[in-house]
Amino acid sequence: MFLIRTVFKLVKVMNSETAAESLAAALALGMFLGFVPLLSLQGALALAVVLFLRVNVTLTLATMV
Repeated sequence: MFLIRTVFKLVKVMNSETAAESLAAALALGMFLGFVPLLSLQGALALAVVLFLRVNVTLTLATMV
């Protein structure tokens, strides 16, 4: 039961940012991460920016794929 509640909270947090600016930034950062290898310094910095800024993480990950 605890695991299910934790997963639901995580999904709620990942989809919390729905402002137009947040979605646009998530889309742009996801496209950038899709083109850059993640195991480089540039990829690590871009991923840190995604986690630092208030962007929609789900959209970023979906765009990156």
